[in-house]
This record gives sequence, C-alpha cells and structure tokens, in this order.
Amino acid sequence: MLLAFIWPIPNGQLPFHRNFPLLLAFCSMVYLFFKLPIAERNAYLSPYRVLGWGILILSLWILATGIWHSPKQWAFIGTFNGKWFRVLQTGLMGLLVLPLFAPRSGGDGRGRMLFCYLLVAMWLVPFLQSLDVLWQWFRQGSLPWQQTRLGYSRMEMSVHINLVASFLFAELAARLLLKRRWMPIHGGMLLFMLGVCLFSGLVIATRNASIGLLGMVLSVTMMAVLFRGRDWGFVKTLSGLFVGLALIVVVASVSWKSDPRWKTFLQTVPISLDTEHFQSWRDRETYPLPILPNGQPVDVSNYERLAWIKIGSLLVLKEPLGQGIAGDNFHRMVERHYGESKTTSQSHSGLINFALANGIPGLLMWLIVLAYLMYCGFRAFYHDGLVPGLFLSMLVLSYAGRSLIDDVLRDHMLEMFFFLSMMLLSLCHGEKAGKVAAVESSIAEHCQRAVSDCV
Repeated sequence: MLLAFIWPIPNGQLPFHRNFPLLLAFCSMVYLFFKLPIAERNAYLSPYRVLGWGILILSLWILATGIWHSPKQWAFIGTFNGKWFRVLQTGLMGLLVLPLFAPRSGGDGRGRMLFCYLLVAMWLVPFLQSLDVLWQWFRQGSLPWQQTRLGYSRMEMSVHINLVASFLFAELAARLLLKRRWMPIHGGMLLFMLGVCLFSGLVIATRNASIGLLGMVLSVTMMAVLFRGRDWGFVKTLSGLFVGLALIVVVASVSWKSDPRWKTFLQTVPISLDTEHFQSWRDRETYPLPILPNGQPVDVSNYERLAWIKIGSLLVLKEPLGQGIAGDNFHRMVERHYGESKTTSQSHSGLINFALANGIPGLLMWLIVLAYLMYCGFRAFYHDGLVPGLFLSMLVLSYAGRSLIDDVLRDHMLEMFFFLSMMLLSLCHGEKAGKVAAVESSIAEHCQRAVSDCV
C-alpha cells in the first residue's frame, strides 16, 4: 500500500528513497514464498510458466542488446538493474501477493480485498492532487490549469490517474453487466472516487490523458455491448451505446475547450510529417518554426511530437536491432542519421523508445507479452465471468494505448504496470480455481447424498 501511494511521487519529496521499501518488500515476499512447501510453490507457479519463459527470453534479449552496444558493459548492468530488473521484481511481487496473503483459491474474497486496499492507496494520489488544486483555486481566485505539485510531471501524474480510473470504470461496468460488485466499495463512494479522478485528470489538461480517457470509456462501452448485447435486446444496447458516447462527448468537449492546442492540430499534421522541408524538429534554434496557413507559428507540442514519432519510426527501420536501454537513444540516432541536433531528447512514444533500445525483436516480444495478458483477461471475463479479467483487459488496453503516444514504458510507470497486471493475472487464476473447487465440492456432496439415499 505504501508503494502504491508513493510510486508517482518524486524521491525528493519523500523522506526516503522509493527503492528502499520496494526492495524490502521484494526480499521479504521472496523469503516468505520459499518458506511455503515446495509442492504448493510449484502448484501455484505452474499456470504462469508460458508467460515466465516469454518474459525471461525478452529479459535476456534486453540484457544482451545492451551489453553488445554499451562501451562500458559493467555500467550497463547498473542501468539494466534500475530500468528493467526492478520491473521484473515488482512483477514477481504482484504474482506472490495471492499465495502469501490470501488462500490460493481466493474463495473467501481476501484477494479482492487486498486489491481494493491497493487501489484506494493509489486513489489517494489524485485525491490529494484535487485537494491541492482546490486550495490553490481558493487562494489565487482562479483554477490552476495544467499544474501538479505532487508528481514528477503532468504526464506521469496523468498516467497514474488514468490507471486508477481504468479500474474504477471496470468495476462500474462489472456492476452494470453482472448486477454484483467485485470490490467492497459502496456505489456512492465508487462514483465519488471516479469523479475525483475525472476532475484531477481534466484539470491537469494533458491531451494524451484525455485521449486515454476517451479510449477507456469507448473500450468499456464496447466490452459491455459484446458481453450483454444479445441479452439486453436492441433498446437496452442502443441506450448503453448512447450513454457511453455521451460521456465521450463530454470529456472531449472539456478537453477541446480547456486546451487551445487542439484548435490547430489538424493544420499542423501535414507540416509535421514533412520532416525534410521543415527541420525545426531537430534544432529549434537554427530552423524557425513553420508557419500555419493563418499566419501563426505552429504549436511546438503539436509539431514536434508528430515529427519525432515519424523520425523515430524511420530510425527503428534503419537500426532494427536496437541500441540498448538508454535515455538518449533517440538523440544519438538522430545525430547519426540526420546531423547535429539540439532539441531531440526522446521520441515521446513509449513503443518507439522501446524499439530504439531493444530493436524490432524486443518490440515483438513485448507485444506478444501484452497480447498474452490481453488473452488471459478476455478469456477470464468472457468465458469464466471473472471480474479481474475485465480489470486486466482494461489495464493492458489503457497502458498499451498510452504507450503509442507517451513515453510510459519506463521507470515507476512500468513497475506499476507489471505489479498490477501480475496481481490481476493471479487473481484470475485464483478465482477460477475457487469456482472449480466449489463446483467439485458441490458435485462430491451431491454424489455422497445420492449414495446415502441408495443405501
């Protein structure tokens, strides 16, 4: 719970480094897990062998690629530890939560209680962000748009808020679809928590967060239609689609009015993609910003992000085996292929940065891992009727979608994703095992009664 709360908060604002409780929790959980009987350990880990081998092969590729390209191999080992091995640690912690703190079957609801506690701890971050915004509004007399004093940046804070919102949307959808709640949160409290996330996210006014929120609402709506459309009939299905689309229109309208950058976005697209004639994307000091048809300079954010994503995609094709994990891959490769650059820090796309570091093979392996998690989530929800499957699907969809347009496949954001996805995957297996055990127990009891009656 402590980690879930402090993950998006900079270490400088904490009385300790975030890695201290993370490593303490990891070592403690591994120790407790190995104290379990070996048969119980093997039985618990057996469903995750395919995923485990996939992540192991990806990790070895990332390590080999980095050592191959790094001039100082031992220095890269430190980078690998901080940028990837710690991500693996948090993923393993997510898998170990259920056997250590709840029965393997998950039958008594302790697994979902644990997840609920973690979600509430994560939700405290947007709650404090909202309180800070309201306090500044009261003191200054105006709403502080596009500001956060709690997280590393607006983008990273919005990622955390959207993660929490995705779970709250999934819980709301599950209640509407299944007529029962999975997390022990009162309906009014659930709406309040969701409202806090929407308020804090919209006030930060990060465009990509708004896109992610729109995609989230659309995904939940489509999942609901796929899950219950046949049972609802035409009128209810149409009503559900209308409610989802109405919410999308509201969020889109708020984002459109609060962020003036949208007004010139479409005009900027062809200019941004013309990277040969307009080169201020690589050196804003030498090359002036292009001019829009209305006579105004392009918005820097609109122009540079699109141009960098195009150039990053071309660089992936130019060097398909990657350059190893490093924060300046994009900048170095731009200078290698396009000449001196002063304004290219990174491509602002998580997938492109991942491919620049680990090559096309590493990117394909990463996409396979995401596809496997999506398959597990969809199957658990649609085939077995398990709510954690919906949670897992929403998490992977929102995070993978955000990685297309934001650099989220790194640091604490990737740690959070691995921890939560592995925990939800274990909850899917745990609840399925609980349902199977309950059915087998019921069958055994019925047979025993039948034998008694015959005797």
